[in-house]
This record gives sequence, structure tokens and C-alpha cells, in this order.
Amino acid sequence: MSLTPNQTTTFKAKHVRGAVRQLSCDEAGCQNREHGWMVALAVPAQQGTVDWVRAGHTGRRYLEKIESPGMISFYFHAGQNCFTTHWQRDPVFNIGRKEAGRVRMYPDGDLFVEDSDKHLRKLKEVING
Repeated sequence: MSLTPNQTTTFKAKHVRGAVRQLSCDEAGCQNREHGWMVALAVPAQQGTVDWVRAGHTGRRYLEKIESPGMISFYFHAGQNCFTTHWQRDPVFNIGRKEAGRVRMYPDGDLFVEDSDKHLRKLKEVING
């Protein structure tokens, strides 16, 4: 294939819907899961949350410590999921190449790179003669 000066190639990559997904703490490599974490709550301002934790609604193991008058800390043990929702944006793309009025879509990045490599090698041959 030879490219003429009037011929252009356009590449376009965009994220596909569904590329964002929720991860478990384990999948995310969550430091809270690995080492445990602490939540400090002020009393009486957060008494409702303190009562909620004490009633076992977190479903997690913890130690409770009264740090000072008006401050309670809950130390959650390692090895259990934290309260954070972990998200990952997977590198999923629709990659397309438009050349001479023709559009080619690549199902994944590897095929795009492989095809690009072929075109770059041909370009190098043309340049080097």
C-alpha cells in the first residue's frame, strides 16, 4: 500500500459504555482491607451513626475505643471489606481507522497496535526507498 499526499488516515479512540466497573476491596488492592482502618465519630453530633455501628449494621468486626469525652473510635479489623466503593475505568475502547473513505473498527487495542505496526513498516519502506 502506498499513501499519496492527498490520502489521509484518521484514528479515533473513545471509551465504550460499560468500561467503568465496581471492584471489590480485594480486586482493588484496598489498603483498608489489608491493614484495617479507623473511623472516629463525635458524640453527640454523630450519636445516630455510633448507635448504628454498635447495633451491628456494618456487618464488620471492630473494636470500640472512647478516645476522649465526645470522641469514639471504631477500629475495623483487616481482612474485611471497607465502606468505600472502589471503581475502575477499564481501558476499553472503540478504535477506528478511517482511510480513503473506508472505516475499520478494531475489537481491541492489540489488533490496533498490530495493524498500526504494519502501516508504519510500509511507511518506513517508502521513506527508505
